[in-house]
Amino acid sequence: MNTSTVRKAAASALAVAALVTVGASAASAEPAEAAKPPRVSLTGSARLHYAAAPRDDVRVSFDTHATYPEWGQNPVPGAVRGTMRISHEFAGHGITGWAEARVDCVVATGGVALVTGDVIRHSDTFAGWEGKRIGFTVVDAGPRDQVGFTGPVDDLGACFGEMPKQSPAPVMVAQQGGFKLKHDLPPVY
Repeated sequence: MNTSTVRKAAASALAVAALVTVGASAASAEPAEAAKPPRVSLTGSARLHYAAAPRDDVRVSFDTHATYPEWGQNPVPGAVRGTMRISHEFAGHGITGWAEARVDCVVATGGVALVTGDVIRHSDTFAGWEGKRIGFTVVDAGPRDQVGFTGPVDDLGACFGEMPKQSPAPVMVAQQGGFKLKHDLPPVY
């Protein structure tokens, strides 16, 4: 066989191999699954150390979930559901107050979550809380979870509105129980 014939045969073999590879790749490729929006959830309950009155029994619980179909420079939550609850037994007074709020925002970065909502139920002790806004900052830090709380107020923004008013630094430490924060929210650049 002469050199020209060998080159032509080799080129033909390479072209056939390339076509077979491209065809196999195209045949095995399936339609791309629609991208799921980023999600976040904060669940759990804990008894907190309340430094202002260390003998008081202060407890909070969360069952909060949200998706973020519009994530980016201006994140907007899509489906938000869940509740948060706070109770406070005032030591030595025989008084306990509690309130439950419907969540309208839960957002997170790293191990820190911010949750806001409107009070929908409460004890007589917290009678002025109906319809007021409350907010929590929660750090999921293993056995030493931390919580900050603000409210009840009228002008607490939801999610990304008026961030400085939403909740203070998480200075109360969990004494019992804890929280589980799960999310796949990417950083906002």
